[in-house]
Amino acid sequence: MIKGILYANLSIYDKDMIKPKHNKIKGAILLTSTGLSSQNIKNKFNDLVKNLNKSIAIITSADEEKERGYYAKLVYNEFLKIGFTKVDFVDFENYIDVDLSAYNIFYVGCGSTFELLKSARLVDFKTSVKNLLDRGGVYIGVSAGSIILGPSIAIASIGDEPDINDINLEDLSGLNLVDSPIYPHYNKESEIYIKEFEDINQLKVIRIPNNQALLIKDGKEELI
Repeated sequence: MIKGILYANLSIYDKDMIKPKHNKIKGAILLTSTGLSSQNIKNKFNDLVKNLNKSIAIITSADEEKERGYYAKLVYNEFLKIGFTKVDFVDFENYIDVDLSAYNIFYVGCGSTFELLKSARLVDFKTSVKNLLDRGGVYIGVSAGSIILGPSIAIASIGDEPDINDINLEDLSGLNLVDSPIYPHYNKESEIYIKEFEDINQLKVIRIPNNQALLIKDGKEELI
């Protein structure tokens, strides 16, 4: 369980504060703001998947343009370039009966956090993620794809460039696989919004800058 974590100063990292929610999972969770854009994050990802069959589902449900989106096409070509043999786009809204058991990696992309959560519920994505981790797979969250793992996605509505809940989603409960709200794209300008959110809700928020990621694996956490 990740509980009560404060990453206000990323040079101060108290590992004793962090307790994994799933101590016995075989897989890994990689929470990011911008995916594999950092070489350090890319190196860690390559290490995580080196012994896995190279099959990946790119979840595009958050992206308004789906698989036609710029970033979706970018990561698709990147995975092919590094040797993945099965790279598929998956949009939950169009594939409600999708079987995700054939994939060892989920890459859950950026876009509308509200749209992503709504569509994830249609396919019971939480169960798919648990099954992925139980079989030793890797979950990569990118922005919205990171936020939905928390207990609530309300955090998506704060900051200078908040997500707009234009679908009027009322239940903002996340997948609750990580015990604190997750704020991607963190910088010093966003601290005032996050601090207010923490004070109002009496909790701590996980802050993830664009060039870093949080890895949860083997009951341990590593800031990359």
